[in-house]
Amino acid sequence: MGIFNGKEEVRDFFKWMIDTIQEIKFAKTGIEILVQGDKAVDEHIVTGKHDGEEVEISSICTYQFSNGKIKEMRDAYDRLTLVNQAVKGWLPKKIVGAIVQQSRKGLD
Repeated sequence: MGIFNGKEEVRDFFKWMIDTIQEIKFAKTGIEILVQGDKAVDEHIVTGKHDGEEVEISSICTYQFSNGKIKEMRDAYDRLTLVNQAVKGWLPKKIVGAIVQQSRKGLD
């Protein structure tokens, strides 16, 4: 999703997320939260509704702190999985399905 510097950018990102995904919930997964010095990693699953469709997205956030405050936040979501779950219409579904299939070539 991007790199966010300063509280305004972090606040804008979370506002966008709450406005975009209705009934949003976060659940810890995998490593949950790891902290080392002034850095932290948070692994979680985001669930909710996007354009009325149920979605579940894996996410990893990294944080760098300075004086006990977030200095930088990086957020990585599996956008392809989100789009694959939320896409509407037969042609868009066909296109996204082909992209997903191509991206998994050799894995299945």
